[in-house]
Amino acid sequence: YQSSRDYEAALQELALAQLNLPNSAEVPYFAGIIERRQNKWDVSTRHLEEALQLDPRNVQYISELTGSNYLAMRRYADAIRVLDETLAWKGNDFGLGLTRALIYFFWKATLGPWKQLVAGEFTKNAAPNDLITARLNLALLERDYHTAEQILVSPGGNEFDDDGFCTPREFNEAIVARALGDTAKANMAFQAARERAAAVVRQRPDDPK
Repeated sequence: YQSSRDYEAALQELALAQLNLPNSAEVPYFAGIIERRQNKWDVSTRHLEEALQLDPRNVQYISELTGSNYLAMRRYADAIRVLDETLAWKGNDFGLGLTRALIYFFWKATLGPWKQLVAGEFTKNAAPNDLITARLNLALLERDYHTAEQILVSPGGNEFDDDGFCTPREFNEAIVARALGDTAKANMAFQAARERAAAVVRQRPDDPK
């Protein structure tokens, strides 16, 4: 049902499962994910909150609720509350820390938590690509293009972010080159990024990412 996007049929199956598995956190969780796809944000959020109540230490549920639903609905204070409660027992989780920093950026227009994240204890538990991506995005937000240029040539990164979306390295190189006034280099990098992206599409034609 997920592959065919037959969401109504999937919800019907979950309703049946709910009758036999009233304490299953997965039932409201998957219902919430589907309802979000249907643009039913309020009911989706209620189901994700229910899932988290049933399985309060499930990091996937926490990430989906805070980083997707609460963020999209601008429930920033609720997101920070849940994340702070989680980080109290799962300290130095880089992914949750980055979600927290992102929410503060949208909520308060501050990069303070983001700067602390990429320079503090959280980095010890970060995957190399996640850390490089976080530092690069911070530099771009600060319009510190020389630092961004240095990050792009550092080892350890790749073309895929933590959600599996393909972003060719050349695309970010083009953004930085254009910001630094090197139009020729930017145009060459944009063309290279386009060719890299097109090659990935040919290799994975059925992958929406």
